[in-house]
Amino acid sequence: MPGYHVLGSGGENLGGIVGLEEGQLGPAWVPFITVNDIEASVAKAQELGGSVVQPVTSIGEAGSIAVIADPTGAVTGLAQYTTGPTK
Repeated sequence: MPGYHVLGSGGENLGGIVGLEEGQLGPAWVPFITVNDIEASVAKAQELGGSVVQPVTSIGEAGSIAVIADPTGAVTGLAQYTTGPTK
């Protein structure tokens, strides 16, 4: 994933920003929820009728992210950080 940057304040991970890859849609806001086990969270979303928009993807030393959609198509991101106090 090109250029993912974690944003934070006071040592707490609060969000991130990433550049677009060729062929992606234009800029968009996607809310992310910090989770303790991203693989289990993605599996639970699928079990409840959701779908995976972007599978679990490494964001380097910061951790992993994924994007899921609920059955109506609303998307949200999941983040599991491996650094900082929200790990």
